[in-house]
Amino acid sequence: MFDASVNESHVYYDKRPIYGSGQVVEKTKSDKRKKMYSPSFSELACISVRRFAWAMGTNMVKAVDVMVKSLPAIIKPEIVCSSCRDITKCRACIFKAGTEQQPKILDLLKTTKQATDICLEKFTQGQNTMEIQTIESLCTFISEQSCFSLSTVKNVISTLGYPLYGNGQLFNALSTELENCAEHGANVGFTGFIYYHETIAFFLENRQDIVNHMEQTAAELGTDIISMVQGFGVFRNSDKPTPSEIVRALWDSSKEFPELTSLYNVFAWYALEEVSRTWYRYLEDNPVNREEITV
Repeated sequence: MFDASVNESHVYYDKRPIYGSGQVVEKTKSDKRKKMYSPSFSELACISVRRFAWAMGTNMVKAVDVMVKSLPAIIKPEIVCSSCRDITKCRACIFKAGTEQQPKILDLLKTTKQATDICLEKFTQGQNTMEIQTIESLCTFISEQSCFSLSTVKNVISTLGYPLYGNGQLFNALSTELENCAEHGANVGFTGFIYYHETIAFFLENRQDIVNHMEQTAAELGTDIISMVQGFGVFRNSDKPTPSEIVRALWDSSKEFPELTSLYNVFAWYALEEVSRTWYRYLEDNPVNREEITV
């Protein structure tokens, strides 16, 4: 969706819009690849801001505003102002205005901490109950943690070639495959998501659920679904799809349009990556389980 190399206010994917979340697949200095679809913060920033937004009950754009407005309570405005290189923007700068709004900012921080404490308590309680050892429970978890229906999640897994009731080595192999997809992107090539006839069939079968997920991701980012899709990194070096093309691909189910093949493909990859990133976040949050799965 957004790209830090183009606009410093935008960052790189949450391994979830995270989604998930819009980047071209290219190696960075750390040899990690940017993701095809997602809000582009740094990985740390995007994961943290999204969860902060959830705790505040708002979208990511407004959550960032809340964080920025809190800065004068963390760092003295005079320190920032003494290093300012553009005094023409003082009226719009929170550090200049912040000196006059300190009481409001402190109240805001107090409210934010209360919401965060509640979110942390719920998370801690959940950590003690998550035991996922079968493909069926993996599907249920991903559905509960994402905006995808259980049916769509199962369709992703079965399209990858895995039985829905496997465990043991099959479960471990699936976990590794989802982890690889989250880290490297769907365009690397995964069974069932390689050829156009596969990705088109998958998207058309799961269209409504994918659209619902994209609409929620766009809302979290404070944007609309058309702008979000046009911001996918996969379109960076090619012509962006027009609003009309995106609308037809997402909502016109009267027939299949051959000229929209590439969009159908992108939307199928979007679903695969979003499912993969939801599982990837589980692995990151449960390092002990991750070690057991990869043994």
